[in-house]
Amino acid sequence: MRIVPINLIPDGSQLAKTLYSSDGRVLLRAGITLDGPKLSRANQMGFKSLYINDALSTNTIDDLIDPQTRVKSVKQVKESYDAFENYAAESSKGQSNQWKLSEMRYEYLSGVKNTAQDIVDVLLNKKSLTINIQDVKQMDEYLYQHTVNVAVLSVLLGMDQGLSEEELENLAIGALFHDIGYNFISKSILNKPAPLINKEWEEVKTHANLGYQHLKDDVDINSHVRMIVLQHHEWINGSGYPHGLTADNIHYLSKIVAIADVYDALTSDRPYRAALPANEAIEFLLGHANQQLDENLVKSFIKLIIPYPVGTLVKLSNGQIGLVERLYENFPLRPVVKVIKQLATTVEMVEIDLMKEQNIVIEGVQYELPNYSVGKYVKE
Repeated sequence: MRIVPINLIPDGSQLAKTLYSSDGRVLLRAGITLDGPKLSRANQMGFKSLYINDALSTNTIDDLIDPQTRVKSVKQVKESYDAFENYAAESSKGQSNQWKLSEMRYEYLSGVKNTAQDIVDVLLNKKSLTINIQDVKQMDEYLYQHTVNVAVLSVLLGMDQGLSEEELENLAIGALFHDIGYNFISKSILNKPAPLINKEWEEVKTHANLGYQHLKDDVDINSHVRMIVLQHHEWINGSGYPHGLTADNIHYLSKIVAIADVYDALTSDRPYRAALPANEAIEFLLGHANQQLDENLVKSFIKLIIPYPVGTLVKLSNGQIGLVERLYENFPLRPVVKVIKQLATTVEMVEIDLMKEQNIVIEGVQYELPNYSVGKYVKE
């Protein structure tokens, strides 16, 4: 299976991953044959890319967390964010009922803490920490799906760094709360299908401090979590916000969440741009290491990412198109690729080992299948 922008998916492809709404409803089930009307429907529901199986790619890729946990987590985060918004509105009133406030606070806190525990438990039982899949998100539900992904990616990096289970739980809770301040930002700005103007961008930048201000006096949220909410947009060189802190003054867990936040945002479809493939997101992270992001943590994080998962269609430096067939541990940029070759009466796939063919490199992800006029694709 491979991820492809909707406008490049050919009729007859098979949907490889079930599409869910943020409340857990099945929107389109894996296995259906995609055609114009179904692709149009998926687009209208807010999906810009889908995982498909087609003539070449029928492999499966394990998700970072199982679909049931992911759907449950997104649903809980949405409910918690809604509960927090109600709590913030009620607490801003002059004479609020303290018993009612206590119940509302318990509602949003318990949902996030339960979700954090679920994510940590699932990931601690995983045999492999590699990141070889991008999550397909609905535009209208991006905030909740992104929040869960940031928590998952943060915990994976935290595990790689040897954090204790208690530290991982704090990291997960902080990651799930990191964008809670968006509840106070205009939805028209957050969902704007174009780059923001300066005034809008300045409003967006207030979300870190707004989230922190509404959590800072909560005795059930520890200082590690609050620092993540406040500092996840602080950059190593002091160019971040809200306080322009430099490296040594930024909380360690905040640095982890910052990397996960940037990576998932880059690899997600947004109203104003398409998602970047994993290899381009890696290049971005490396380019901003030791400027915006902690260099050592970035180096650790990118070791967890498989830039070209099995089943990815890629373009090689010799102009050929091929399918990633097998990966070498510790050498993700030098996989075994089955190259598509046009013969007289058919199209064959010939295996090339990039560990042996050192003069050939992968230039990037290819989304469209070559349009050969004769024969069919034949696997060796």
